[in-house]
Amino acid sequence: MGRKEKYDQSVGQSMKKIVKQTINQEFLPVSPKKLAIDDVLDFDCFIKRFNGYAIILEAGTPITRELKEKIDEHRFLYVQQREVDQYRAYVAEKAELDEESEEKKGVDIDTLFENLLESLNACKDIDQQVALIYQTALSLMEAYFSAGNEEIMLKYIELYSDALIGIFDGSEYRLGEFLDDMPDSYDDASHNVNVSFLGVLLGRELGLSNLQLHELSIAGILHDIGKVRIDPKILNKDSSLDSDEFEAVQEHSVFSVEIAKYNGVSSANVLSAIRYHHEKLDGSGYPEGLEGNKIPLMAQMIGICDIFDALTTDHTFRARYSSFDALKLMKREMAQQLNGSYVNTFIKLLK
Repeated sequence: MGRKEKYDQSVGQSMKKIVKQTINQEFLPVSPKKLAIDDVLDFDCFIKRFNGYAIILEAGTPITRELKEKIDEHRFLYVQQREVDQYRAYVAEKAELDEESEEKKGVDIDTLFENLLESLNACKDIDQQVALIYQTALSLMEAYFSAGNEEIMLKYIELYSDALIGIFDGSEYRLGEFLDDMPDSYDDASHNVNVSFLGVLLGRELGLSNLQLHELSIAGILHDIGKVRIDPKILNKDSSLDSDEFEAVQEHSVFSVEIAKYNGVSSANVLSAIRYHHEKLDGSGYPEGLEGNKIPLMAQMIGICDIFDALTTDHTFRARYSSFDALKLMKREMAQQLNGSYVNTFIKLLK
């Protein structure tokens, strides 16, 4: 299996043929947002034309503010396959510098949540309230994944969940409004927060009670916390995973349950949703290969949100799908794996 056929294992083996069709053999689509002003790249960047590809940024050219504005007009840039290693090295270096910067700044979670509660009380605009809650939850999860000590600060997870459900209660807030503010690129911290938000919006549309929404939001934000136990070399591997590596990645859902329990999570609904969010209706999922209604309903909801977020965010090995294309793909290619009623409700949220 070649690099162009690699796909996010979390969305299932059935998706690989789709990715193979969307990634050109000679060019890899990348996000222009990853390029920074004043940087000098050691690889060329192209834009797609009707009859091929045209260079927009030549290696060795400093990225001026004017050039950056021109680059950002395009949804995707393209890097030649032979220069993919240089691009990935650049992205990795940027991520390392960002992490060092965050470590120097430090994150005071207590102050963050104090400010959140004060700001929510002072602000009546729901879009601003959603942004406040999202950024606070994102900081909380970034602190968790960077620390790597398996301490999830459960009291703040609970506060986050209460705040989220409180502002959504009785509101007309829609999925499309949230999608506009979601990060374009995939990372563990934002992915967990995204799945939590999406889960609450889906659950609300399905008529879940506030208690059920509370459990769903907590399951969503904790569903992948077990990835801190997986070797980063496996999680960040550029080529396809071998069977042993794939088995190692599959353990993350069980690890997530263990870490949640260690931190005081006791709800059976939350723990089962975390454990079984990768199960599929046709029995092709993991960790137990459950089929049909043996998969808890909350796990089915989290699974749909997990796949949708994975598809609609940029990865180093592929560009993101549009919301429409992601849902179309889920509806057509994964019809035997996902709860069709829930997928239809998800689609309804976009209208």
